[in-house]
Amino acid sequence: TIDLSGILEETTDADGWEYETDFGSFSRIRRAYRRGDTCRRRRWTRTRMVEPPRLEDPRRSLKLVWETTKKDNNLLIEVKSTLSVLNATSIPLAVFAYNFSWSHDIILGLIEPGQSLQVPIHLADATHLRLAKRRTNVESCDKQPELEECSASIDEYFTSD
Repeated sequence: TIDLSGILEETTDADGWEYETDFGSFSRIRRAYRRGDTCRRRRWTRTRMVEPPRLEDPRRSLKLVWETTKKDNNLLIEVKSTLSVLNATSIPLAVFAYNFSWSHDIILGLIEPGQSLQVPIHLADATHLRLAKRRTNVESCDKQPELEECSASIDEYFTSD
């Protein structure tokens, strides 16, 4: 991306260019165009993203939340991931997770309308969630999940980008 941090009309023009009379004259002091300038340069910035650890890395940090309740003199601790998905549509949706360090999308589950899905803790560092509508008849898959057409492959779904 272009570095547009200069002061417009003082250190750079609207497109991020700075000017000088020749290339040897460029210094740390930036300036905009003046009559007689024959050279221009533009600063670029690189945006970097830390590569997340691989899914099978045992040293990978996990973010989680917990809720404690007391029941019959016992302390109950419910541990969850920080990510949940609510289906606010009128059709069942499948949710797939993806991270740059994973080799493929992973199906998280099917969410019925009005229901929510808590993403498993070990998959909560997904960088992308993809919603999908099943291509095949969902009812036949519920009755006979062993059918080949009821696989959890992302190819079996109409997916979002």
